Amino acid sequence: MLNSVVVVGPVVSVKERGSVVKVVIAGVREFKGNAEETRVEVVVFSRNADAARALREGEIVCVRGRVETKWRESKTGGEWAATDVIADEIRAIAPAAPRPSAPPPNRAPAGKPPADDGWGDGGIPFAWLLPLLALLN
Repeated sequence: MLNSVVVVGPVVSVKERGSVVKVVIAGVREFKGNAEETRVEVVVFSRNADAARALREGEIVCVRGRVETKWRESKTGGEWAATDVIADEIRAIAPAAPRPSAPPPNRAPAGKPPADDGWGDGGIPFAWLLPLLALLN
């Protein structure tokens, strides 16, 4: 596919209008040494809408889709553009982070990795990326 995009990040909100679901995903953009928060709006239609409805705020999701820009004319005669990501596939790849009120996971002594850090991945760093890599194959 020529027009292809992959978006990975935490869900900020899920809004439904009829059979269309709009998922907002947060991100961070580095620019001139400063980090600024960004948001990506993902539009989900039909067969993927059920998966999008099940998403919860804070879950890490992976979206594979395409970028679509629509030009509109304003009431004052000017033009403006709306750019969205149209999802071909969407899935949760990691649960929402625990609430700050939750007790911190047990820490292993310095120099020894924990046997289980509470994420259910056996302490494997970045194990949440494995489903993403499977999507790209």
